[in-house]
Amino acid sequence: MSSPMGVDVVGISRSPLKLPIRGVSEHIVGDISEASIIERIRDLRIDALIHAAAEGRVDVVEGRLDEFRSQNVFASERLATFAKSTSIPFVHISSNAVFGGRETAYDDWDAHDPINDYGRLKVEAERAVSAVNPSALILRPILMYGWAPPGARPNPVSAWIQSLRNGEPIRVVSDVYSEPLYAADCARVIWKGLEQELSGPINVSGGERLSLYSLAQEVARVFQLDPDMIVPAQSSDFPSLAPRPSSTSFTLGRVRNELGLDVMNPPEGLHDLLSQESA
Repeated sequence: MSSPMGVDVVGISRSPLKLPIRGVSEHIVGDISEASIIERIRDLRIDALIHAAAEGRVDVVEGRLDEFRSQNVFASERLATFAKSTSIPFVHISSNAVFGGRETAYDDWDAHDPINDYGRLKVEAERAVSAVNPSALILRPILMYGWAPPGARPNPVSAWIQSLRNGEPIRVVSDVYSEPLYAADCARVIWKGLEQELSGPINVSGGERLSLYSLAQEVARVFQLDPDMIVPAQSSDFPSLAPRPSSTSFTLGRVRNELGLDVMNPPEGLHDLLSQESA
């Protein structure tokens, strides 16, 4: 995540960084699911707290609600409570998984309707955060892509690029539709939301609905990779995976009307991603 000029970002993760992350001036090792992390954060004397940590592997969480509730819900509630007690702005990164998918676009204030356990925990976390810290900003990114930091879990786009460059065919579903979000745009929404002291939920996406297969084809086009190595598949070909929404899109009402931001659609975001690699 890139940060504005003059802003020092301190990162916290369970494991040491393998390599420095651009924009992160300091890093500490810690577990947000442990209550002791609060005192370590307090000692940092921060001006804002952006909470993006959780178990994000949808298929790992499925059927294991109780196991991941502490990490994905209770830790969020604890951090939101700390931010409220110290009067610092708090940003909670949620997910489009709080919605179950439909043909019409979701507004920022639409009711939750998750269809998998990861989404159910995200709903619990949103409600817990809002209850203890009504001024919290809750961001719901959708299918984010960008260059993953060293050692981090890859996103679909970065994984596809690596596989195709290695000459490995990939299977991508053609019956799941989304609005892929460039990570740099997500960062811009976070910083702008903090600047304007906004609260409540904000849905953020790339603003253009397309299938994952079409996204993979666009990746091949922009990065000059072989599109014939991308094999279309159906969701039913992967019965062991947790349920996913077949179609999710956002109105982007608050992003455009309150933040005054335009987002990059996938072709624009992918070209910027390519330029970042060349820089």
